[in-house]
Amino acid sequence: MESVTSAPPLHVVSAGAPPIRRATERDVIEIAALINHYAALGQMLPRQEESVRQCIHEFIVAETRSKVIACGALHAWDRESAEVRSLAVAEEYAGMGLGKQIVDRLIADGLDRGFEYAFALTLQVRFFEKLGFQVVKKSVLPQKVWGDCIICPFLYNCHETAVIRYLKAEGAR
Repeated sequence: MESVTSAPPLHVVSAGAPPIRRATERDVIEIAALINHYAALGQMLPRQEESVRQCIHEFIVAETRSKVIACGALHAWDRESAEVRSLAVAEEYAGMGLGKQIVDRLIADGLDRGFEYAFALTLQVRFFEKLGFQVVKKSVLPQKVWGDCIICPFLYNCHETAVIRYLKAEGAR
């Protein structure tokens, strides 16, 4: 796979920004509710609380006043690849850069863990492009297609676009 060298630098969370931390068991209900809010609007796939609980170690959250206001997960598919998924920001906090901060933290985690690339399936292509991802065909991601997409109810009517960010070149800097 070719590398991308023009990806933006990792974002440093500014003073006064809501803290971002690893999710814990106590966040499961709020994470699922945030994701399912957007699922009800047709913007994400729904997640059951048990599904979130089983992979809570993959999630990070932003919180304010002890309330989860943004979340995202980095799911390892194999030694080379990880998926940025379940990215959501509460509507009242949209446009404040929390989505970018979450993705930046997930990418930093991916770099630390030695992944060659991170990818996402998304309806928000421009958002990911601004963060150094580029559009690719879903066929470039067979692990995702055969691992998740094959059982998705929208398999033959999927409107999501695959995006990828090559991390290996970033880690060499």
